[in-house]
Formats: sequence, C-alpha cells, structure tokens
Amino acid sequence: MDLNVLDILSTLGFAVTYKETLMYEVVIVYHPQPHILSPESGALILYIADNADINVYTIDSYNTAHIMGIIKIITPISAVIAEEPIAKYKTSTAKDFGSRMYP
Repeated sequence: MDLNVLDILSTLGFAVTYKETLMYEVVIVYHPQPHILSPESGALILYIADNADINVYTIDSYNTAHIMGIIKIITPISAVIAEEPIAKYKTSTAKDFGSRMYP
C-alpha cells in the first residue's frame, strides 16, 4: 500500500488529502457569494495584492513565472451575511457535481 505524507497526516487528523482540497476548491467556485454590507454600515473592506517573479524552468523556455495573488479582508465578521453554509461533496466527476449544482 503506497501512502503519501498527506494521506498519512489526514488519517491522523492533522491535514486533509489532496483530493479533499481539490473538491473544496470546486465547491467554492460554484458556491454563491455571500452578501457583504456596504462601508456606510461600518464595514471595512480591504484588498491586499502581491506578486512574485520566479526564475524557474518553464514550457515557454523564458524560464520565468509571474504569480499574482489577491485577498479580500472584511471586518467585522457580522458584515458578511452568508446565504447558506458551504456544502461538502465527495463527488469527483464533473457530471455528478454539475447535476448537484444545477438540478
């Protein structure tokens, strides 16, 4: 039996498996976005972005990768009104997942 480190840590309760992480990403993409109160209501919304240029071996042979990331920070937590909790699915096929998201 060939287990990788993530599977071992998941079994011990310290981490999730790679498959579970991928399923979480898929569910988040299709999950409806929560309603966020406006700044006039006292909510503070911050966007923080950063980039990284990495010299690596790439397919296009330019040997660089440009990575951009952005996060949104909202405070207080009561300013985020979630319509519904995020569902947890174990389905991994696109057909099954699509039928759950769009019945």
